[in-house]
Amino acid sequence: MKSHRDLKLEIAKKNRRAIEDIVCDVLDTSEANRIPYFKKTFKFDGVDFSFFDLVIADSVIRGQAVTDETIKYFTERGLTSDLLSEEHKANPELKQIIENLERLNVHSDQLSSGSTTDEEEQEYGYYLQLRKIFDTEPKAKKDGLLKLTRWGDSQYNGFHLAALFNDLDILQYWKQIKLSSSEVDRDGYNALHLVCNQSEVRLDTVKCLLKINSGMINAVVKYSEDTALHILCGVSSDTEIVRYMFSKGVAISQLNKNKESPFMVAVDYIIGIVEEYSEKRDLEILQLFVDNRNFMPRQQDLDKITELSEVIVEELKGFVNEIKKVIEQKLELQKLPSDAPSSKLESPNPSRLQPLIVVTPPTH
Repeated sequence: MKSHRDLKLEIAKKNRRAIEDIVCDVLDTSEANRIPYFKKTFKFDGVDFSFFDLVIADSVIRGQAVTDETIKYFTERGLTSDLLSEEHKANPELKQIIENLERLNVHSDQLSSGSTTDEEEQEYGYYLQLRKIFDTEPKAKKDGLLKLTRWGDSQYNGFHLAALFNDLDILQYWKQIKLSSSEVDRDGYNALHLVCNQSEVRLDTVKCLLKINSGMINAVVKYSEDTALHILCGVSSDTEIVRYMFSKGVAISQLNKNKESPFMVAVDYIIGIVEEYSEKRDLEILQLFVDNRNFMPRQQDLDKITELSEVIVEELKGFVNEIKKVIEQKLELQKLPSDAPSSKLESPNPSRLQPLIVVTPPTH
């Protein structure tokens, strides 16, 4: 059976004239004029090719070797290719660069699809500069550049950029040379806030940041008084990250400037998903909250879950109402004197909410 690389090369050979014209036209222009093509996806016979793919295919078809210099040129500019040979991948001088780019594949795909803003593209460029300095500069110069308060025109320092692009090497080195990890950007966000505000949050990055500075977990954004948990619950219902933050002592019921708990923010996020994408309803995050002994609900939390129960599809109303019932019981328990028996009230029973984990919501 032919490999994915061999199949792409076969398609390239069938379209060799068109590919040769594209490669020659682009490489004959200035560096600035090449950049739009570096972000573009080219389609041949229904298969996507990056510009780097075209360069490698063109060389292979011509019977020419793809030099290490060529690979470094494109990889350092954020391009990846399915057509790199195993020999190239095994080259120790290229291995680190290729591994770095594999870590950034998701962002590279976003760049190719045009789903990023100019500011995000600028941040990505600054990160690539940062990584190049980290990989190539001598220690004294590297340490000095890492101390820059702001990177270029962005609002981030090197620690922020490393966190945003999940670069654990730079984050750990930051701790090693004892640079501050508590700095905030112009909006008052520390590195953990920034990471939790992304659509895809990586657990290994969160773990690394809290190992470097555990105090970040309950630090608040100056203007909104949001914690990292507020921010995370506002953009994701990722139970793995929330469960880890619970284990590290996050302030589970802390209120922000608008008197919102993280639970309220999580419910609001789910309400938004229900209204916009009826096939996506992840309620497990709410179960994590109500099952946690440190969760101290308020009437506002009950009001918010009631709001969700009114918009959720019929098949999931029972689960939401179970969560609502547990919150009602917790509120009743909070009203009792500390020495009063509570046997008359039914204790919250996590097993009653267990179906949340196994039910697959219907798609529409």
